[in-house]
Amino acid sequence: MSEDLREELEVVQSIYCRQGECIINDTLGSPELEVRLQGEGDVTLTVTVRMQFPSLYPRQLPTVSCQCEDRSLSRELMTSLTDLSTQIQGTPMITDLLARAQEMINHRVSVEAQITDNNLDEIGSHQTPAPSEAHGGGSVKKDQGEGTVTAVLLLDHMRSKTRYIQTIQKWVTSLSIQGCLVFTGKLIFLVLQGHSANIKEYIKLQRSSNVDVDSRGKKCKERMMSVLYQGVVEGKGFQDFEVRECKSQMEIEEIFQQTELLPLYQEHIQPLLKSSNIPLTK
Repeated sequence: MSEDLREELEVVQSIYCRQGECIINDTLGSPELEVRLQGEGDVTLTVTVRMQFPSLYPRQLPTVSCQCEDRSLSRELMTSLTDLSTQIQGTPMITDLLARAQEMINHRVSVEAQITDNNLDEIGSHQTPAPSEAHGGGSVKKDQGEGTVTAVLLLDHMRSKTRYIQTIQKWVTSLSIQGCLVFTGKLIFLVLQGHSANIKEYIKLQRSSNVDVDSRGKKCKERMMSVLYQGVVEGKGFQDFEVRECKSQMEIEEIFQQTELLPLYQEHIQPLLKSSNIPLTK
């Protein structure tokens, strides 16, 4: 496996990091990637995308296959991903292909949900309204947190701190992400909350974009970022995005207490603070 392909696959692993979501196999000398994508909405739709990479990738195109219960969608995905890979041949393409597949899956889910809603509306028009509707009562609303996930990232360093922070703030704003960037000692934690697709997109940007400078002052990517946690958690959460400089464990713990996310702090952040000898109090 080439170093460029290895780095590209590491980016994919950091984005699709839930259990069973991403599998990489290089035992036969021909690297294979398997990613499980899921439609985001009321209708559940799961698609498995597989890619096999030749030795001359990306000059030589990967072999792509898609598998799901909806055979027509599988065919559409195969056609679209093959066309896209031909268009961008010669450049890293894995995240682009997966993003295209996710867009098509989400579109199919949206269409099917709309059909279902229309059928329910048609049925409901011939039925007696529920008491709450007939008498002006409130209707049941979807949980506003549906599809929202939390990610805890550990950044390696920031040589160009001001520029790096500005880049993060630009990305979280454009992706409607809330959270907190926390500096303490030599540790840098980034807590993000938003729609699962937006969190994945942020992690892809963080991995694949020039966000800092190296020791020679040249633009460079964040190679050493770690995803400490990514998933759904209960709690009030963050209402906006803020940058905090903390001098003690207590200050950081307070952030997570206020947002009702203390278990995240205790499991994923506190152990690193202790091992780095961050003081308990100021």
